Amino acid sequence: MGVPAVQLPVLRGRERIRAAIRARAAVSLESITVSVESITDEELVRRALLNTRLKIGEPRWAATMRVFGLGSTYAAQLCRRFGLEPDEVKK
Repeated sequence: MGVPAVQLPVLRGRERIRAAIRARAAVSLESITVSVESITDEELVRRALLNTRLKIGEPRWAATMRVFGLGSTYAAQLCRRFGLEPDEVKK
């Protein structure tokens, strides 16, 4: 489904670009149907794990433990469940 053509007045330079952006934004906002309810809990946990920042010298299980408030064993298991190496260390 494409964006419908929008008639723009004769504008020059930046004003023309701004008008085109405003027109496109008005159309695209109406078509948004995705919400956080459409993301599964498992996908949210996976995203959080993949975006966890490791401190220098810190193993992945320790970062997971810090972010999720888990013990070391559960944090390592969570890493393995999502295919991550718990002992990976940022250098």
